[in-house]
Amino acid sequence: MASIEYQGLNYWLVVYLLVIRLIKVFYRERSIQPIVEEEAMSKKRLLKKPMTAFCVLVMAVFSMGTLAETSSLKLTVKNIQSTTGNLFINVFDSEDTFLGDTKVIAKEVVLEGLLKDGTAEVDLVLPYGTYAIAVYHDDNANGKLDHGFFGIPAEPMGLSNNHVPKFGPPKFAKAAMKVGEPQQATTIELID
Repeated sequence: MASIEYQGLNYWLVVYLLVIRLIKVFYRERSIQPIVEEEAMSKKRLLKKPMTAFCVLVMAVFSMGTLAETSSLKLTVKNIQSTTGNLFINVFDSEDTFLGDTKVIAKEVVLEGLLKDGTAEVDLVLPYGTYAIAVYHDDNANGKLDHGFFGIPAEPMGLSNNHVPKFGPPKFAKAAMKVGEPQQATTIELID
């Protein structure tokens, strides 16, 4: 199975820096504190820095819940007729970007070795939200979706919710799906 990871590097960098800061604060309090200071002054210092460190730690723990809300979405693509060419998966998060150049995820999947009985499974990791997924099978391996007469796709393609437009281009609202659980699955059937 192919896998796509949501970029969470900045989040883990912040957590790492907070942990390092906490270690420094506690180390300084325990090793550098002068023994000869007044008792009242040392009590104030002991209460002040650990309290700050505790507040920072609490904020980091609470922010983990909001930043780490991602879903592992298992995408099953059916009705793939051959292993020639690749499968292109594009994920969009708004009507303005739908089927355009701005994508949340743009993934090219090699079908060889992945295809079983005309079906391929791909794992996507997405933050919670509403998305529309467009998948097409690039039969001739030219790296793009070919169009025929009136702009109708000439290669097999499918949309989330198996939305098939009757007249005109596809609509984001009809293909949109809610991603809001840690583990989800969806199926898209390609049409010629």
